[in-house]
Amino acid sequence: DYVNIHFYLQKPKGFNSENKIYVVGDFNNYEISDEYLMAYNSRYNLFELVLKLKQGFYNYKYVINDSKNDIKNFWQTENNYTAILYEKDMLDGYFKIISVASKNSSKIVN
Repeated sequence: DYVNIHFYLQKPKGFNSENKIYVVGDFNNYEISDEYLMAYNSRYNLFELVLKLKQGFYNYKYVINDSKNDIKNFWQTENNYTAILYEKDMLDGYFKIISVASKNSSKIVN
C-alpha cells in the first residue's frame, strides 16, 4: 500500500534563500530532482514536502542544492503503523471493524 509521507524541516539558521533543499533517499536512489524539492512555508517558517511512498523502511536525508551537503540524516527512521481489519456483511450494508492493531517500526523485526 502507498501512503502520503510528510517531510518537514525547520528553516536552517543562516539559510541562503538562493539555495534549495531536497529530500533524497532509498526511494529515489539519492538522486536530486525537482520532484523531491521542498517548498518553503513562510507561515510556519519551515520546509515541507509530501511524497506518496510504499509503506516500509527508508533511509533519507535533506540536502542543499547539488552540492550534496547533508543538513540532517535520519537513517534510523521510526514509523507508527495502525492496521484496521474490517468486513462487510452482504446483508448489513456497512463495514464492521473486527480488529485494530498498532505497532512502532522500532519493534518490527524483518
